[in-house]
Amino acid sequence: MVRIITMLVLVSPFAFANDVERYELPNLRALNFLLHRSLDGGGTRSLMLDAQGKTFSTALLRMEVDLPEEIVDGVRDRMHEERQRWRGEDDGE
Repeated sequence: MVRIITMLVLVSPFAFANDVERYELPNLRALNFLLHRSLDGGGTRSLMLDAQGKTFSTALLRMEVDLPEEIVDGVRDRMHEERQRWRGEDDGE
């Protein structure tokens, strides 16, 4: 996902923010995005209805991206393995 969620992908839908920074958090397998000037001061200082930016995060989570086939296959395989583990199924049986 780090290769796919690039600044180019984000700049278009969040162009109003003027400046977007991406921080990688590899230990958490996460990305953190900072949209400068997007919340009118943010949190307690903003008069916006969504002062914490929850709508922005939802928009990002709902964003469709094109994934290479090997990533899709790898995720599908891991999901299948997880389902088997949760059901108590063993690969040897």
